[in-house]
Amino acid sequence: MNRLTRYVISLGGSLLTPEEGLSDYLGAFSDLLVERLEEDEQYFIVTGGGEIARRYMSLVDKGGMSQYSLDGIGILATRLNAFVVASYFGDLSNKEPFTTVEEAALLGELYPIVVGGGTVPGHSTDAVAALVAERVGGEVFLNLTTVDGVYERDPRKHPGAKMYRELNTEELLKLTMEKGFGAGGHMVIDPLAAIVIHRSSIRTVVMNGRDLENLRSFFEGKEFRGTVINPIEGGENG
Repeated sequence: MNRLTRYVISLGGSLLTPEEGLSDYLGAFSDLLVERLEEDEQYFIVTGGGEIARRYMSLVDKGGMSQYSLDGIGILATRLNAFVVASYFGDLSNKEPFTTVEEAALLGELYPIVVGGGTVPGHSTDAVAALVAERVGGEVFLNLTTVDGVYERDPRKHPGAKMYRELNTEELLKLTMEKGFGAGGHMVIDPLAAIVIHRSSIRTVVMNGRDLENLRSFFEGKEFRGTVINPIEGGENG
């Protein structure tokens, strides 16, 4: 039996906003991953909370709710999205989202596709995905978001911002540390995730998750648009 190649996907909540076309997107996304299972690949998917989380946070924040509680709202939103995503994989995936990193690893012994959301307050979708990758020995951490890669500045606010085609994990860590932490933020990769990626030398790719043909090109080893973040040779675990 060939060794499994494990991909851990952070599926940004902004890709999962309930609107017309979401069902078609999830159908195409799931079809792509199911096709790839023939290549001895396994997928762990961590869903974000997106607009659902932000809307509920905005409703209660005015009442003085703590950051810890806001994170709790975000976690519930991510798990709601995880239920929806898992439903598109049928018996190939766990029916209920994992709620801990260890549970994700255990479910990986049973299913080729494992889906979950947030775990504990203070850990973003990216951080959970990075920790899952660290725990299961994932070869690639794939961050699917609504921008094409890692930029020097937010390209939605600065159209002329430069996109990095390639970085190393140490450079990523320095970039993300400038952005800080916060529930419901819009960072491409947050500092905690960057720490995990760096310390465990996890190859990371950031790309626009809406472009599934671009994602297919990546899986097939063809040219694709995105940012590749490589471990440093001779680094902590490289």
